[in-house]
Amino acid sequence: MGIICNILAGNINISLCNRNKVQELYTYLTTLADYKDGLYAKIAWCIKYLVFTSNFIFSQYIDTIKGMFLKDWKRDSIDLRDTDHWEFVAKVCCRMVEKQHSDRQEAIDWLTSYLKNARMGRIDRVRTMIEDFLLITKDEKVDETLSRLLVGNSRTAKESAIDICGQKPVLGAIDNLLKIIVNNEPDPHIIRSSINALTRMNVTTAGPIILNWMKNNQDKWGTQAVSSSLKSVAEKALSVLDRDSYNQLINLKYAE
Repeated sequence: MGIICNILAGNINISLCNRNKVQELYTYLTTLADYKDGLYAKIAWCIKYLVFTSNFIFSQYIDTIKGMFLKDWKRDSIDLRDTDHWEFVAKVCCRMVEKQHSDRQEAIDWLTSYLKNARMGRIDRVRTMIEDFLLITKDEKVDETLSRLLVGNSRTAKESAIDICGQKPVLGAIDNLLKIIVNNEPDPHIIRSSINALTRMNVTTAGPIILNWMKNNQDKWGTQAVSSSLKSVAEKALSVLDRDSYNQLINLKYAE
């Protein structure tokens, strides 16, 4: 425990704590968390987080951190019983971004990669934590990455990014949000989220574009649950952004 106290106190150097020691510390603290329950396990995870986001570890062994945690992975590799591990890695990534670390882009890529996994059939507290962090953090690299997700191939990541960009708001994402609609995105969920985001950002130029999509995709805004919601969202958006387009949409609706 002495080495842990010294790391947390900033009273240590690489001659006392080499790379092997760093890896041994992770194993030791993980073992403590694995073999204890309740409060003891939570304390072990907290200590591990403090150690592995300390100034000493970040300054001397960031490559070790990246090698141990920031790896490519797929949904199949996620053990739902191992939420503490994924939450720990996500928190390390968030800390790298908060400290404006020079390697923070890799941390941002890990966080957004998590969002690319299909949504779990239960509440995923790690995903929620990541989305909340990306929403509140002010970092241009985060905003640029979110904007790129809007034109990516992952539907789930795109939905999360759209919602975040609309709420922050990320003004640099406006063009990509408009492209989603202009390019005739077939998924009504994505369209609905994009319209909401553009409305939150008061992008008045989106009015005619939204109207044009609605004209060309009337099969997607009928009376079913999703399509009915899309119609309502579009009406509200156009009533705020462009009254002329709103009136045209109303006429379309009554012409059905």
